[in-house]
Amino acid sequence: SKDAPGISSYGDLLMEFEDSVVKQRPKCMSGSGLTELNESRFRSRIEHRLTELEELPSSRGEDLQSKCLLELYGLKLAELQKKVRSDVCSEYWLRVNCGLPEQKLFDWG
Repeated sequence: SKDAPGISSYGDLLMEFEDSVVKQRPKCMSGSGLTELNESRFRSRIEHRLTELEELPSSRGEDLQSKCLLELYGLKLAELQKKVRSDVCSEYWLRVNCGLPEQKLFDWG
């Protein structure tokens, strides 16, 4: 039987869906791409804020000046903290997985 006007058959709906998926595919990003984009935006915001803080005049009140300096130092230390955390995690992983090679079983063939 013929479908009523305005009602698509299942095959037509499926074709429309496939067409829309194909059209959207180039706009999709992988998970790692999204992570990189997010980190890039985060770094950009930090760099922008660092620039703002460094360019502020020093003729502000003492309380505001100290708050700005604390924020500036904190932002400058963020990258170092990230590196230290990464190094600590790497060391821990190595110790757990490679710490006592004499206790590990190796298949040398």
